[in-house]
Amino acid sequence: MLKLQRDDIKAWPRRLLHVPSMTSIERSGVDCYGSVRAPAYAILSYTWGRWEVSSGPALSVQGLTWNVPAIDPAHFTVEDFEKVLHSVSNGVSFVWVDIACIDQADHVVKMDEIGRQAAIFNNAQEAYVWLNHISAEKLQGVMAEVFRCEAALGGDGEHKANFGGEDIIIRYNTDEVDDDDDDDVSQWLPSCLCSQDWIQAIIWAFSQLAQDPWFTSLWCLQEGFLRPTATLLSLEAVPPTRPGFTATGLVTLLAASAEIYRVILKVPANDPSYDHTALKHIRGLIEALGLDAWNSPILLYSSAAQFRRTREAVDRIYGIMQVFGFKLGTARDPSRSYTLQELEVQFAIELNALSPVWGQLFRAPVPVELGSCWRVSSQSTLPELLKLAVMMPSDMCRICVEDGKAVFEGQACPFPAMLSIWKKIASVPRKWQQTFWGNEAVQVIILDVTEFSEAYVPEPLRVIDTETDVEKHQDLSQLLCDVLGNELHIFLLGKLLQSEARDEEEDDEVTLSEPEEKAEEVRKEDDKGFALMGMLARRQQLAHQEGYCWQRIGLCIWTSAPKSLSKRHEAVFSQTRGLLA
Repeated sequence: MLKLQRDDIKAWPRRLLHVPSMTSIERSGVDCYGSVRAPAYAILSYTWGRWEVSSGPALSVQGLTWNVPAIDPAHFTVEDFEKVLHSVSNGVSFVWVDIACIDQADHVVKMDEIGRQAAIFNNAQEAYVWLNHISAEKLQGVMAEVFRCEAALGGDGEHKANFGGEDIIIRYNTDEVDDDDDDDVSQWLPSCLCSQDWIQAIIWAFSQLAQDPWFTSLWCLQEGFLRPTATLLSLEAVPPTRPGFTATGLVTLLAASAEIYRVILKVPANDPSYDHTALKHIRGLIEALGLDAWNSPILLYSSAAQFRRTREAVDRIYGIMQVFGFKLGTARDPSRSYTLQELEVQFAIELNALSPVWGQLFRAPVPVELGSCWRVSSQSTLPELLKLAVMMPSDMCRICVEDGKAVFEGQACPFPAMLSIWKKIASVPRKWQQTFWGNEAVQVIILDVTEFSEAYVPEPLRVIDTETDVEKHQDLSQLLCDVLGNELHIFLLGKLLQSEARDEEEDDEVTLSEPEEKAEEVRKEDDKGFALMGMLARRQQLAHQEGYCWQRIGLCIWTSAPKSLSKRHEAVFSQTRGLLA
């Protein structure tokens, strides 16, 4: 995930709730609350906005300049709320809870505090997620089933996944893997994926979680991103238990869900031994819960648009911006209000300024007007073949907005020149090739839906879901070269995850010429392999103006060139400054 831009100078909340006296205390100075300086505080993530009512019982809090909203008791009662507040304040006297710490009547103050959520959550000693529609007994059963089903996937291997800065070990099954038959994916997929008992158990568990409003709130999605280690609590403020853990955190649910999702994505679509309808349903449940959206800002953005609810349309940006450390719209400029479209443009500008790779790592599923092709939107998706990839980008360009227009500054090359290099890389003996996603000579094309793709690209080549469909990617590359030629360029965005080069003992049967042997000696000292990512940009004449712009039509990803081709690879690029459309 992106490194958050923490607001460390103003990390302390404007107010904290002193639970023993049920008094909301306004901060004085940098970090003083009454007579207490820099107090430890807990934070509670929960949902209430959609259940506010005009009259009725409300939480009694002293020291406020506004009225605490009344909440429909069908959502939670005042007694429920008081119980959870006293529970999370066990060990600390202060709690940050929005209903008593953000002035609900002062829009300027409210937006300023919303613009500092990352810092407020980061500074809390403890964080809790209150699932107030799930009883303690049911939550315990749900989590037990999730962990049991995740454990059924386990085996001898393991890898690390990073959630919000915390490394979590995830196991995967490696039993009965035949190294001589890498293409038979089903050999190493866990047998439980074919079990109806396993399928029904995980569907039940995720369906129960889906009934809790926390998993439908956009604000809660952001809060989960900000503190993924938060402890889960039931309606009665009871955390589910798990052997070896004092309490069950959100991050353990994320790790288990991510592993289940990852393995299901690996199921071959043409294998009749699997219940593909049921597995697709499980995927849909995980996506709807937002438990797949933790390794990409595009997944977060699209998940928020599809599955999360807000009172106001503009909250689709306000409710996720602090995940990236952004202060946008009224949070940055309280003198005016902003439309959702204005906020989406601000979000795209800031995301590309923070990381052009992350800012461009999306696929446009519908045509957009010229001038907007370069920016992510709520309709953008993460290509299927990238959902399995663990990506750590290293940016190699700059994308900024000048006078309202997006500008690329960095290295670029004509597409035909790069296609020639790709062909040479693919022809190099496997022993020399760098690897990415476990494959050699990866060359992936991801097309946006544009007027060009709809007019010139055959249906089978418009969406290629896996990096292993080598021939399809090659056919599409050749088609792009034939139709667009030098009018199509690759704008180099950056590097993706480095991976190990192939073991030297492999492919001993390859006979090397003397020059090849010298190159092989150099390869031994080469850096680990990595992949490069570029924007596919088509030259377009500006209407009624002199000059041209570059319309984004997709992305391409390819493995780094071996030493023998690295100079030729570098030579096709030149410094470029171009107007993006």
